[in-house]
Amino acid sequence: MTGLALNLAAAVLIWQRFFFLAGLAFIVGSVMDTLDGRYSRMSGKGSQFGAFLDSTLDRIEEGVVLTAVAAY
Repeated sequence: MTGLALNLAAAVLIWQRFFFLAGLAFIVGSVMDTLDGRYSRMSGKGSQFGAFLDSTLDRIEEGVVLTAVAAY
């Protein structure tokens, strides 16, 4: 969920033309997205629903950020 929030913030920052801050939010959000699935599997808390939700939110995040870039 942190990755989603940060990538939404990145899209808003792109819209407001704060490109450096948007880049930072995108990078940190992407790193969070990379680590969350690995952490849940390592801790034994992973589920099929969690994997589906994670991959779905990842695509939504990418779409939101790319739409913000395209709109700019």
